[in-house]
Amino acid sequence: MTEGPDHLAPVVRAGAASRRCYREVSGTEAVTCGGGRQGLACGRRKINLQQAGGPGAIGPRHPTPGAGDRRLASGVPPEDVVERLRSRGVRPGLGPVPRTGAPEHTESGCVRGPDGNLAEIARHPARAPLVRPGGGLRH
Repeated sequence: MTEGPDHLAPVVRAGAASRRCYREVSGTEAVTCGGGRQGLACGRRKINLQQAGGPGAIGPRHPTPGAGDRRLASGVPPEDVVERLRSRGVRPGLGPVPRTGAPEHTESGCVRGPDGNLAEIARHPARAPLVRPGGGLRH
């Protein structure tokens, strides 16, 4: 019946700060969704930043900033994720560490957004790392 996640919708207090953080940390692209809602493009999926106390007919019954976590799949080795975080002045919350993923074990680097939501960037060891010809991360 279901095929997998379509989008994620963390509840945030400061939409602009969260959007900037996730964009810097994960290399996602900022997008504006219907009704002016703010989000991030993440491959073929989306992260909608749901403003606490903001408008919206559909959402959590008791939206609480900082109560969510998400794991984003990546072809980038977790050591490179942690290095990217540090190069942007972001202290990694955890990683690189082995973790248990949905289809298999993963290797992850983690960070908390401005509201305390956990963002984990994980690579399945079977996947080849994504690198640009000549070196450097692709994002």
